[in-house]
Amino acid sequence: MRAKSCLFAALLLILALAGCKKPASVVGTWKIVGLDRTQTFDPGGTYTVNDSNRGIDTTVKGTYTLTDKVLTTTDNDIKASARLAELQHLIPAIQKSDDIHKGKPQTQLISWKGDDTFALFAPDDTAFKNPHGIFVRQK
Repeated sequence: MRAKSCLFAALLLILALAGCKKPASVVGTWKIVGLDRTQTFDPGGTYTVNDSNRGIDTTVKGTYTLTDKVLTTTDNDIKASARLAELQHLIPAIQKSDDIHKGKPQTQLISWKGDDTFALFAPDDTAFKNPHGIFVRQK
């Protein structure tokens, strides 16, 4: 009888540990596939995006929350600069466009492909068919 009790206790422990896999974490720096953009998620719930696109450099800082399948980001500070003088006239339009999202939470579904890759999808894309971006952890 004692052997059965010990075996049962061991089985319960194994089942409990199997269900306790730590969920993947967004904390770290990620490269967005196909873009010259990185996004760094800090442990305290803040993030920074660095983007270089056709001579324009943009830095976005904000806050985030992550639940099981939902990533919510809020852009709080957006700065754009031109590397070439002939592009400087574009900065006000870029800033105005970016200000539309400033301070407004953006919710996206997150789908993990292992601990070092995830994709983001529109909230209504529950079939995970059209990713907004694929993120690969930088080592």
